[in-house]
Amino acid sequence: MSLDLGAIIGNVASGGILGLVGSIGTGIVSIFQAKNQYAHDERMAALEMQRIGAQSDADAKKSADQLKLELEEGADKSFQASQLAASAINNVPPVIAGLLALWRPILTAALTVFAGCLYPHSDGPTQIFITQVAVQSWSAAIMWWFGSRQMLQFVPAKNTGAAPAAGTS
Repeated sequence: MSLDLGAIIGNVASGGILGLVGSIGTGIVSIFQAKNQYAHDERMAALEMQRIGAQSDADAKKSADQLKLELEEGADKSFQASQLAASAINNVPPVIAGLLALWRPILTAALTVFAGCLYPHSDGPTQIFITQVAVQSWSAAIMWWFGSRQMLQFVPAKNTGAAPAAGTS
């Protein structure tokens, strides 16, 4: 078995061609794999962005719900404090305390009676004006009732000069 020069060149050429074809084939497969990997990575990134967006929306809703709950709790505490403050008028005689407690409702009723007396004796534009002023006065009186009760929690306690009771600070 002897190899001649033509057979050697043929073997080299066929091996080179097969190597080149294999290299090109591997490159083409690598390109498709890279495209598929890139598409997969894009889909995964899009899914991750959706997950982050959903998590962010959930966190925002949770924060809004928590804020709403805290506002409701604060309003409840404020109302309880206003009820306590309204019942704590203890440094005046009971008759005066009753008058103080009824002052705002009496004032509102008096404004209503006053507007009611003027209304029938007025012309059209004046009646409209009386209605507008009466509604404004009612809303102001009601806001005054509840607004000043709420503000009482910010008023510092009166210092009586007495020593605090045992167990209090």
